This record gives sequence, structure tokens and C-alpha cells, in this order.
Amino acid sequence: MASLASLVLLQNRLAKERAEVMDQMSGWDEEIRRKKHIVTELERTLEALRANPAAPGPRTAAEVSGATEAPGSPKHAHEGHEELLRRFSSALAELPTWPTHQWREASFQAHFSSAADGQLAEFLSALSPEQRLVWELQNPSEVSPKLDRGLLGALKEGGRSAEVDVLMAAAGKPSEAEQQYRPLLWLCFHRQLNASHIEQGAGGQSLLTLACRNGWCDVANELLERRADVHQRSGTQLTALSAACARGSASCAEVLLQAAADPNEASKGRSVLALASSVPSEGPGLEVVRKLLDFHAGVHQVGLDGRTPLMEAAAAGRSHCCDALLEARADPSDEDNEGKTAAQLARTKGFGELAKKLEEVLNTSIRDPPRG
Repeated sequence: MASLASLVLLQNRLAKERAEVMDQMSGWDEEIRRKKHIVTELERTLEALRANPAAPGPRTAAEVSGATEAPGSPKHAHEGHEELLRRFSSALAELPTWPTHQWREASFQAHFSSAADGQLAEFLSALSPEQRLVWELQNPSEVSPKLDRGLLGALKEGGRSAEVDVLMAAAGKPSEAEQQYRPLLWLCFHRQLNASHIEQGAGGQSLLTLACRNGWCDVANELLERRADVHQRSGTQLTALSAACARGSASCAEVLLQAAADPNEASKGRSVLALASSVPSEGPGLEVVRKLLDFHAGVHQVGLDGRTPLMEAAAAGRSHCCDALLEARADPSDEDNEGKTAAQLARTKGFGELAKKLEEVLNTSIRDPPRG
């Protein structure tokens, strides 16, 4: 056992000495590389002086060493690492006070000059200004515009994934306003862009429709200010207003209606009021319904299946939308092509309380029909 212990101690000592020798050899290699670099620089100076005695350049080894370290040297790498960490610390400190909407040339270049590499960069460079905006609308950024994309790329290349995660967490997910920044920045630097462009590769949708599908009111408003056609329809008859209603975006619906969009238009056999009445999330849908009613959307419009907006709201269980439509004089006794009323549709879909309320309204209207 004693001899085994001695052997282990000897192995450990030899391993330590070997590591020390390797470190020394690494230092010698670096010193040799440094001296070669000095010789190369002094030889360049000598050649320059032969041609012009007043030529600039280092005259001594000390001047060469003071000017720069050889690329790839440990000191050079260390300085690069320190600079990267300095930029990281600075970016982290500036996040809380960073003005999100910057419209300077430098901001445009930072976001679009080196935003992609390889095949993606080649693809984007071949797009027209209108097509690039289509791409931006179809590919919302998942990175906050507060973050320096160049810094993120440098950190990733330097293997600093932890720092990347810290910056991403500190910036948080981009808000709706922040997601609109890149498309708005692109528009800012492309004043001649055709705001009524229709992209055949996107089913014939217009830029305005694509913006409203995202619920991006600021982009929609900018396009409208540039005279985008509010009545354009896609290959599937989708309009900007129908896209906004299906999205449940009251802000987009409002700017479109103010720009003379038709509150009674239909898409695929359904009125925009019916679309808004059946939005999955009742809060946004209710806001759009009220906005359409403010612009005198008709509550008695009937879809291809014979359903009114009230029936659509009832079938989707949208109680508050039903209330708004009833206040606008929707008729609870109307029947669809299968002979079902709004109350029956609500009950069929499992919305018992809503069905009961609609039945009470129907019974009241039968007993006490409206006068005048």
C-alpha cells in the first residue's frame, strides 16, 4: 500500500511538472511569435525608409510592441475579450433608459446592414423595398430593438452565451410597439415605397392587410398616410378591415374606418361585424364590435349560412358581444339556414347561461314588442 501511495504521489508531481513545462513552452512560443512580428514590422519600416527617408513607421522593437500586439496573441485576445465585456456592461446599463424609437441613419444601418448572414442575407438583398417590408411584417422580431444585434453576434461568436442570455432577459420580449419598430424604420428610409403593394407570394395580400393581421396599428397608420388602398382584397377576399376584426384589433379597425373602410363589408361570406363578434378573446372582440357599431355597421347582416352577428357571438359564447348587439337592436328571433336562433346555437355549443339570457330577451320581445 505504501509503494502504491508513493507511486500516486510521484505521478501527481510529474503531472504538475509537465503542466509547468508546457506553460513555459507556450510562453516561449508566444515570445518567438512576438519577436517575429517585431522583425516583420521593422523590415517594413526599413523598406519604406529606403524609398523615402521621411517615411513613418516604428524604428525600434519597443515602438512596435507599444503600437500593437500581434493578431492572435494572448494579449490581443485578452484585449478583445475586455472590450467585449465593456460593451456588454455598457449595453446592460443603458437598457432602462434606451429610447426605443430611434430614426437615425446609424440606427437603420445597425438593424439592416448586418442583420443576417449567408443565404438569408443573399435572399433579403434580392428583395425589392416592398418585398422586404412584407418579409418584416411576416417575420416579427423576437429580439427587442433595445439590443445591439452586432454585440449579440459578437458575444455568440466569442462563446459568451451567458452574457447573451442576460441581455435577452434584461431587455425582455419585445412589446407590440417594439415589434413595429423595424417595419417603421424601414418605411422611414424608403419614402418612395409603394404603400398599396400587393404581394402575390403572400396570397395577394396588401401591406396594409399584413400589418392589420398583426394588429400593428402604427404601421397601418403610416401606410394609410401614404395613401394605401383600404379596399384592396387578397386572393381569398381578405381585406385590411376583416384582418383587423379577425385579430380583434380595435386600434387597427378604428384607423381603417376613419380612412373610409366599409363597416358593412364581408369576407368569405361573413360580415366584419360577425368576424369581430366571434373573436376567441372576448375583450378585444367586444372593443371591435363597439367600434364597428359606432360607425353604423348593420346588425342584421346575414352570412352564407344564414347567421347574423348575434348568432356568431352566441355560438362563440361571447356574452358581452351579445349584449352590445342587442343594445343595437339585433333580433334574437332570427334563424339561420338550419332554423336555429342565437339562443339555440349558444345551448348547442354548451353556453347554457348565455342561452338562458337570450331566451329571456326573446320572450320579453315577444310579450312587449318595441314600439315605433
